[in-house]
Amino acid sequence: MCRRTAPSARSVEMNCPAALVRRGDRLARLRQCQDKLQRQAAEAASRQQEKIDARAAAEQASGKRKRGRKPKPADPAVDPDTVANATTPRAAS
Repeated sequence: MCRRTAPSARSVEMNCPAALVRRGDRLARLRQCQDKLQRQAAEAASRQQEKIDARAAAEQASGKRKRGRKPKPADPAVDPDTVANATTPRAAS
């Protein structure tokens, strides 16, 4: 997120945006990013569940199973490899 110019010096200024200089501000921004990722994962899970429900309704209406692979069940958990830009809040979602 923010890099120190000299890792051993405690009083060295960090190359950060002004809003992230204080530790509390950085922690608040990280919490915001985490909440954003959780919201996105929940939205993706609800979209996937809608696909599953629509497929089940179509199968029920036609009385036949649809061809092809069935959609995987929705997983509302955040993928651990997903990242959010903590230094630029308006960066691409």
